[in-house]
Parts: sequence; C-alpha cells; structure tokens
Amino acid sequence: MRTAVKLGARVALLLVPALSAAEAPTAQSVLQCMRANVPQTLQVKQVELSAVDGNGGSRQLRGRLYARRENELLQAMMRIESPADMNGAAYLLRQKDGAVRDEMYVYLPSLAKVRRINGAAMDGSLWGTDITYGDLRQITGAFAGSDARLEGSETLNQRSVYVLSVNPPAANDGSQIQQLRAWVDAKTCVALRVDFSDGKMVRRRLEVAPAELRQDGRFWYAGNAVMRDLQAGSQTQLKVLGVSADQDLLGRYFNPASFFVGG
Repeated sequence: MRTAVKLGARVALLLVPALSAAEAPTAQSVLQCMRANVPQTLQVKQVELSAVDGNGGSRQLRGRLYARRENELLQAMMRIESPADMNGAAYLLRQKDGAVRDEMYVYLPSLAKVRRINGAAMDGSLWGTDITYGDLRQITGAFAGSDARLEGSETLNQRSVYVLSVNPPAANDGSQIQQLRAWVDAKTCVALRVDFSDGKMVRRRLEVAPAELRQDGRFWYAGNAVMRDLQAGSQTQLKVLGVSADQDLLGRYFNPASFFVGG
C-alpha cells in the first residue's frame, strides 16, 4: 500500500435543510447548507475503510467516529478497532478560527505516542488508505475556512448539483493539494463528488452515488463513498453504519492528551 495519499472532504456526514428555491444560490449559501449538515454532536457506531492498491492488495479497517461542534468549530475523532495490529490507533482534528492553523493529531499503539500532523505531513496516508490527513480535514469540516467560488449548476448522475471551486485555507498550507472542486447535491447538500487537485492535475477523487444517500431524522449522510487515487490506480471505500446525532459525548474524545484512550 502506498504511504502517501484521504475521508477527511468529507463524506458529508450529514444534513441541513435544502437550499431555498426562492433565492439565487451563492458559494456561501451552499457552504452554509453543507455545514448545517453537521449536527451538534455525532457518533458513527461503525466506520469501515476498505482499501485496494494498484496491485490488487487489500486492507480493511473498522472503527468509530465521534464529532462535535464547539463554538461552531468542528472537532472530530476516529478510533480504529480492527484489524488487531491497528486496534487503538486514533486520529483527532480540532478546527481553529481564522488564520490559526487547525490541530491534527494521530496516535499509533505500536509507538504509544501522539504525533501532531502539519505541513507536508498532511499529505500522509491515513493508515494505508487513499485518504490523507488533509483530505479528512476538508471532508469532515465541510471546507471550513476555505475560500470558495460558485461555478454554476449542472446535472450529475441525474441529480441537480452546484459546482464549487474551493481553495483550502492558507493557515493549513504545506499540502500538495491546492484546489478542490465539489459537486454538491441541491436537495441534500451532500457532496456527491470532490476532486483534489495539485494545481495541475486531479490527483484524487471522492464519489458518492445518489443511491447511497441516507437519512437519519432531519440529517442526510453518505452511507458509502469511494476515494480513488487517479495516479496510483488505488481506491478506498468508506462505509458509514449506525449514525447517532445530537447525543452526549465525553470531552476526552476531543482532548489531545486523552483522545486515544479506549472505552
């Protein structure tokens, strides 16, 4: 498996009311709709990552995802439970306001150590998948802090979508990914496709089939998404199972000193 390459544009885990048909959409209104798709707190009882490399080798990871908004800033943590050699591995994202660099941390049981991720390390593979740390930040944060432009509207897989051109925040530079294009479903505000470009070519592509959109109460989310590395010929499938929104979550899940502690 290659060691540098994303679930961080977010599989668009969740919803908001659809954009008002009475008003002309803007980049800001589309982004607001996407971000309102993130509940105050979120627990995904099982996340499954199935990666297949360019040579046909496969790897499957299973774990849990926790997220919350604090002062409208996103905090998200993923903990791996299987396979056995990865049990206890964890990732933490803490979004910061304005020009302050977001905080991203990873914990590997084999090292028994928390490592902060920044700069070029944002392009590192998330546990051997086609998802990088930087991608995960964009996905789970619904492009928070980014500069976006609405290119227009079109049809994708028989769905009406808004096309956004997104420039990641300067505070999180160091990544090879310089621009994103997102095709956002007009009905659910879930991104059905996101292209990750280095400024010259599209390197990775996240896709969600409309049939994989799921609804839990007033929230929509992608039950299944695929990230493809277009250069390496590899791909990672992300399945989201058992979503619980607006539930009480322990604060230690989002603390850099304790997010990796089990239980």
